[in-house]
Amino acid sequence: MANRSYLYSVDTVPELDNPPIPIRAISEHNWSIPLVHKLLAGVEPRVCWSMIWDHEIGIVADFAGGLDLTTRFLRRLADTDAAEHSDLRETVASILEFLAGPQRAGRYFVLETGEILALGGDDFADQVHVVVDSDIPYEVAAATSALAGENEVWLADVRANWSDHIGSFFSDVLYFSFS
Repeated sequence: MANRSYLYSVDTVPELDNPPIPIRAISEHNWSIPLVHKLLAGVEPRVCWSMIWDHEIGIVADFAGGLDLTTRFLRRLADTDAAEHSDLRETVASILEFLAGPQRAGRYFVLETGEILALGGDDFADQVHVVVDSDIPYEVAAATSALAGENEVWLADVRANWSDHIGSFFSDVLYFSFS
């Protein structure tokens, strides 16, 4: 079994003994928190109660802002005619089609990090704050500069290794799904 990061959409911020209803599955990714999850959870991220773990290690962020940022970035990423990037273009089209489904919309994205943080072995609370205060802002800044026509070296690296960054599983049913 792989450790995964999970992404959901919700209408209220998860709290202890008060989970949001409904919880909509969006994506999961094996062994890391990928760029696409960080961008989707990249607008006004903050730590919240986890819907999976009994700890305050979830990340909640603005849904509309994260979706807009990610949509614009993915379109820029796929804006290449290179034959070797046909799989990238197909994957981006599939992700954008999935995310555009109105049944997936919510007020917030919730990024569940517990399984990935467990790989680090340190204090989960400290690790989730590094993700919120450092990792996510770094990736958002890099993507924003790429959208402005800057940071071409970073964008080329993301294109070259796109499956690591955006090759996540997008589905209405994830390993942790809530009915």
